[in-house]
Amino acid sequence: MQKIVIIALILIYFSACASHQMIEAPLAERADFRVKIDDTDFILYVSCKESQCYFSLIDTLGTPISSQVYVKGEFKSTKFLPLNKLYSKIFVKSLEMLKQNLKTDNLRLDKTQVRIEKIENLY
Repeated sequence: MQKIVIIALILIYFSACASHQMIEAPLAERADFRVKIDDTDFILYVSCKESQCYFSLIDTLGTPISSQVYVKGEFKSTKFLPLNKLYSKIFVKSLEMLKQNLKTDNLRLDKTQVRIEKIENLY
């Protein structure tokens, strides 16, 4: 029974890793986004250097929600926060927006509605 559970967990892990397509880092070194997931607001900070992109998603009180790095087509957690498939898809969408020079975009995942807006002058 334990072997079946371990094999199932390994398959789930590798299927989650394989679900992200390889995206090249955009030319912008840093970008900030306002993210609305259903009715909750967040701020997303994106910083890209060479072939790595760092993502930090925080709520309106400044509490970190997710912190990940995207390297060679794979997301890795950079802090104690676990990986989250929804956030990873939002991060990929933000890279696509930067690459296509889009200011806003919408994303629908299952029953979750996400709106992403680029913030031009946060600082």
